[in-house]
Amino acid sequence: MKKVIIFPIALLLTGCKPMLSHNLRTNAYIIGPNNIRSVENHAPVDPSAKVPTEDMIKRVAATSVLIVTELSTGETRFCSGNIYKTATGPVVLTNRHCFAPDKEHKATSVGFDPWACVKTQVYRNFDLATAQPSIRTSCEKDSLRVSALLDLAVFKLTDGGIENGLELRATNPAPADRLHSVIVHFPDIAAERIRLDLIKFPGAPSTVPRMAVTFEDCTTAGYFKPESFSADPSLPYAIRHTCDMIAGSSGSSLVDASTGESLGVNWGGIKFGDTSDAETYNIATRSGLVTSFLGMAEGDLDKLLLSLAKQPPENLVGNGEADATTERSSKSRHLSVAGCARISSDVGKMDKIVVDAGWLLLGGLFVAFAGRRRAPCPAKKPNIYRH
Repeated sequence: MKKVIIFPIALLLTGCKPMLSHNLRTNAYIIGPNNIRSVENHAPVDPSAKVPTEDMIKRVAATSVLIVTELSTGETRFCSGNIYKTATGPVVLTNRHCFAPDKEHKATSVGFDPWACVKTQVYRNFDLATAQPSIRTSCEKDSLRVSALLDLAVFKLTDGGIENGLELRATNPAPADRLHSVIVHFPDIAAERIRLDLIKFPGAPSTVPRMAVTFEDCTTAGYFKPESFSADPSLPYAIRHTCDMIAGSSGSSLVDASTGESLGVNWGGIKFGDTSDAETYNIATRSGLVTSFLGMAEGDLDKLLLSLAKQPPENLVGNGEADATTERSSKSRHLSVAGCARISSDVGKMDKIVVDAGWLLLGGLFVAFAGRRRAPCPAKKPNIYRH
């Protein structure tokens, strides 16, 4: 009988330690107010807000491309991308999952759709006043290369692209750095779509996402802690940020608003938990590893990624700060011990006492008859979104 009394008390004192699991989806996050602006109407809501210069937005927009891929499944997929300057000439960087046949876009998937590149059209040189592109080009045959773990894709354009593309930042930001950033992308907002000139671009989709910019409440937020890595294979190689993105933003670049350097390539977002106070971030593959992807052979890159996942450098490990949260709930929540059940604050006080007493009794009986090993709490499931 002593076990029944002692161990429920021990459980009450120690509480539950949620375990991480993962659940992939296909969207990213608006973190707080919606700060996505159409690029031709990008005046900040708050005039005092720190914003990139007009010239900076134009420079990033000049490298931005809309990628339209027809997959063998019959789906037409829209993604964002940017033209980068490399030693071997201009290339487009975007996400592997933009060309993937699997609908969940899992980081553990490999390869790409057989029609990828073959049926990929790229629109660039957008007029910032009308939002219309002036050039349609395509993916150069056999130039597409991907990395599943980094969720990166690179390819060349048949028209060559532009020489003055983005450059990758040579060093990764420190975990405590909060760098003001900007994203020029093509979020697929139905009400904001534009109609293409089908005479100029025959065979094009009748409507496509409009070019947009995010710069308000848009900063880097450090890196993930190693205990979070199990949530998704890409997290050891990611940098967190608070810049709003949605479906269609995949493959856009996270750009330092001060220097114009790319800090990484965006691929989605993560939300730890399903409550209103859940920790929420959007995510990019950090620039140092984008450089490795561009310059290393596949086998050497895989070895590097494996070593980083096992032993991440101290200067690229999260500091535990949770400063990118969604709006917090006004209700407090009570966590019962043995069953780890959430009891909302609107449960009556006496009802709560009765419920918790029942859980304590069940927990005590379980310990008494099943031994001292404590059953794990239900997993705290972060939702990971690729868009």
